[in-house]
Amino acid sequence: MRSLSLLSGALLLHQSLALAPTYSDSIFSPYIAEKYNRVGAAYKTASYPHVTAASGSWVWTGADWWTSGFLPGSFYLLEERKRLCPNNKDLNSVDWLTYGRRWSDGLIKLQSGNGQGHDQGFLALPYLDELKINPTNASAISGVKNFATLLANRYSSIVGCTRSWNSAAPEFQVIMDNMMNLELLFTAADLTGNRTLIDMAISHANKTITNHIRPDGSSYHVVAYNENTGAVIRRYTAQGYADNSTWTRGQAWGIYGFAKMFNLTTQPQYLDTARRMAKVFLTRLPSNGVPPYDYDAPASNRPADTSAATIAAEGLFILSAAEAYSKNATGANYYKKQGVKLLADNFKFAFKPTWDSILSNGTSNVPQNNKNTGLVYGDYYALQAGNSMLKLGLASLFIQSKLSFGVVNLKPIVPGHVLVVPHRVVPRLSDLTPEEITDVFCLVQRVGNVVQKEYKAEGLTIACQDGPAAGQTVPHVHVHILPRRFTDFDGNNDQVYPTLEAAETRLPNQLRAVTGEAKVPEPIKVDDEGRTPRTVEDMEAEAVRLHALFSN
Repeated sequence: MRSLSLLSGALLLHQSLALAPTYSDSIFSPYIAEKYNRVGAAYKTASYPHVTAASGSWVWTGADWWTSGFLPGSFYLLEERKRLCPNNKDLNSVDWLTYGRRWSDGLIKLQSGNGQGHDQGFLALPYLDELKINPTNASAISGVKNFATLLANRYSSIVGCTRSWNSAAPEFQVIMDNMMNLELLFTAADLTGNRTLIDMAISHANKTITNHIRPDGSSYHVVAYNENTGAVIRRYTAQGYADNSTWTRGQAWGIYGFAKMFNLTTQPQYLDTARRMAKVFLTRLPSNGVPPYDYDAPASNRPADTSAATIAAEGLFILSAAEAYSKNATGANYYKKQGVKLLADNFKFAFKPTWDSILSNGTSNVPQNNKNTGLVYGDYYALQAGNSMLKLGLASLFIQSKLSFGVVNLKPIVPGHVLVVPHRVVPRLSDLTPEEITDVFCLVQRVGNVVQKEYKAEGLTIACQDGPAAGQTVPHVHVHILPRRFTDFDGNNDQVYPTLEAAETRLPNQLRAVTGEAKVPEPIKVDDEGRTPRTVEDMEAEAVRLHALFSN
């Protein structure tokens, strides 16, 4: 199996509407397009951003550095986002594909050899992304093959892994980061028919489970093998606090890498490992949801690392898809919820409108005193996770309970009009279990209290149209919550009821996307075109704002 899809249903969430400046800290902020358009237009031959200075300006490196593929890769992600949001003027005014291809040119010379060891998968990112758009692109095919050859040449059949860093004999060093490069071998195998490349990737992943992952699901950063015997010489850290500590970016690489390996193979040991690593990452997060660079570092020297958060968030979305494939709806919903929360918390903490980078407070390497900066790879995974939210229909989700969830509305009748919906898709209230009924209406009460206060309303309309004769047009139980004022509908407040009946036309795709179930039927067509659909950015901004109210 290849590439379990994150796309749970077509989303009709992308109509054009001006974005209020108060939403500048949004995961889908228009400032993001501005930042990347500015950098894309200032093309530098074979020079790429890595970290920011304290001022927030990019610090540039030569092409032969492990992070050089992330900027052109980010342009491809923005091209994907443009396709996901076809009427977004901030995205559609820029030719992101041209930027991605132009900035990939500086990587061509690296295909014949470079000094980046195992990091060939990161260097190949724009070529992998190009093949998703144009599978016959000869330059991209050549790039993937060449970088995969460089990676495969670092494989040792004695150790069973690809070598990460070059080191003095007899040590053969393998780092957790290397899990992120294995997809390159699978793609090259598809292009060449060389099954040996897949065997290498599987062997590497299996050895990493055996020797990098501790019994509690935490991980070592580096394992040094004996290149002559394959035996483990030592386990230690290079960028974490201590040899036995948990470096959070390494833990995040592992969540992502093993979830992706399950995606590529459906072998159960990879799903189990991704789950165990995710449990450690999530249970040790501080209350603000922003990971420190190492979970075991002392408070006196414990800077945050938002790049660990963005990598882990995308890993959780991939893990959610793996759970959905495995028919584990509870797990799929849990990891979606945690991915959204992790990404939202870190944007709330570290989004910098005036910086070149999207996020601040990334920590590249504490032992080398590289901390509290923007990181080009942290931003890449922030974009990737944001795109996954769009594909999963999670831009509108603001709260989840055990059995139900709350979403903002595509076409609200009044400001603050939201929905509470059970996870299980059933058409009637009578189809819900007593536990589900209790969960739904406890959440209705909680959400109603919050939106009435947030929108300075004087009352609430709470409505559940239970069955077609009651005006239900979407056969999935849902409860409308509308903050109400005496001035609504020019004082003719009973007008809310026929308006509600016309409000449901676009709900199926929205609900299908969040629940992950394909069986939500299309509704009877009702004309509700009088209300303009909102943009993803507008809905996500409201969802983030409401989410914060429930987090406090």
